[in-house]
Amino acid sequence: MAWNDRAVTLQGLEMLRRCLGGETLTLDHAGGGAGVAPAASLMTQNALMDQRQTFAFGGALAELETGRRVNILITSAGLAQGYTLRQVGIWAHVGDDTPALFAVIQDAEGIPIYSEAEFPDFALNFYTVLAVSSAADVTVHVDPSAMASMADMRAAVDEAVSKAAPIAKGGTPDSTTPGTAGQHYLDTDSGKEYVCLGEKDGAYQWKPASAGTSAEIAYRDTTVETALDNISELARNAAQSIITHAGSNGHITEQERTNWNGRVPATRTVNGKPLSADVMLTAADVKARPETWTPTAADVGAVPTSRKVNGKALSADITLSAADVSARPSTWTPTAADVGALASSGTAAAATKLATARTIRTNLGSTATASFDGTGNITPGVTGTLPTANGGTGGTTSAAAIYNLISALTALTSTGLATGDYLPLLDASATTGKKVTLTNLKTWLQKQNIGARIATGSYTGTGTYGASNPCSLTFDFVPRFLAITRKVNQENDSGWIVCEAGGLNTMQTNPSLNSAVTGNTVKWYHTYNAQYQLNYNLYIYYYVAIG
Repeated sequence: MAWNDRAVTLQGLEMLRRCLGGETLTLDHAGGGAGVAPAASLMTQNALMDQRQTFAFGGALAELETGRRVNILITSAGLAQGYTLRQVGIWAHVGDDTPALFAVIQDAEGIPIYSEAEFPDFALNFYTVLAVSSAADVTVHVDPSAMASMADMRAAVDEAVSKAAPIAKGGTPDSTTPGTAGQHYLDTDSGKEYVCLGEKDGAYQWKPASAGTSAEIAYRDTTVETALDNISELARNAAQSIITHAGSNGHITEQERTNWNGRVPATRTVNGKPLSADVMLTAADVKARPETWTPTAADVGAVPTSRKVNGKALSADITLSAADVSARPSTWTPTAADVGALASSGTAAAATKLATARTIRTNLGSTATASFDGTGNITPGVTGTLPTANGGTGGTTSAAAIYNLISALTALTSTGLATGDYLPLLDASATTGKKVTLTNLKTWLQKQNIGARIATGSYTGTGTYGASNPCSLTFDFVPRFLAITRKVNQENDSGWIVCEAGGLNTMQTNPSLNSAVTGNTVKWYHTYNAQYQLNYNLYIYYYVAIG
């Protein structure tokens, strides 16, 4: 068993607050429940889960180092049906308030509580500790009916003795003759009567009835009379430790109150004054200013009222003007002369030179420079070269200019060429600057269908085929022949396409491809599968084209 789930309820926290404020907290009674609640919600409870019983407290609070111990008496008295005790609650109140649920202790496993019919003498002391300040005034309500009186104890003993039926048997009883304390034995042979004093160390004790009194009857290794006297002494001590008020509210003893509230010794001092009597501290005791003290501006780090700003004392609010600070008023507008500027209607001295219109003409045959100040016309020369991209020759000599113009030609096209057209320069053996570049000549020859072109490359198959998914390759010339091949794991896929002037022929090891050539682009497809179309997924195909 582990009664680890415990909490002071919300109303219990308010009671503690008032108790620490000087009011008396009274513990009224306890109760038991069979239900279980989440540990986090215990403090929100105002009733036990499935409450089955109400319990009384067994005496005054006991002081421990960790707090004050509460003794809860749990019995089966009046319980018609047994249950498992899983929640124990404590009800309390402050002042004249109605008792409310103060705290809840919970164990999901619980303790079995028997009904009165099952276990009429069932009794259990349940202890819990309240961690409450020793200065707090906490009392406990003790139910007298929950405590056995001396009359009750004697009646119970008498009843137990009376229940022992006498024994009638021949022979004198000895230590092996079983019996219970107070039980009588009649020796039918001699007619003598004996009384059992009880059992001790495995031996039964018998004495003649005429030789003993009730004081000699043993009760738990002592006589019944001695046991009752001991119980009486304990009862008297318990009564002395409980101050009973109206309603049987059990309060702590004066000694307990001294132990709890007298924690600070009387020799303790406050600012040098012992606590053996009331202490009255003065401002001087705590190194403070007296209440009659008035600070000066210097004491609080303030500016004295005699201080001046631009000649005006701070004894009242001040307002400074522009003149006070030697500044221009906000309404002042400066003139051009104030800021050293030219009036809006004036003419700058340097600008009078431009009052007469002048001309500037470039002399392309000169490299001379000319300075312009507005006093007359100028004719500047030129320097540098004008690039061909901007309409110039890009050269400083005639030969260089012609060379640059030819070199800057873009690739020739067949559009606009006639059969009788000539190359710009026919002397291919001329020196640099007087011949056509090889690139331009090659381009021009290709456009005239002179010579052959070859293109090689590869592509990766996509796995598609059919007329709606043709393969295609585009070249920078018109292809006349195209060969395609793939070799993987000794397995060959290959094909070729021949482009003739009158049409297109296609042959391969597999059934013929459907193909067509449009301009510089060749397209082909196969209706059987991607492998026949030379487009197997992720396979790499290599090709060579001649045009």
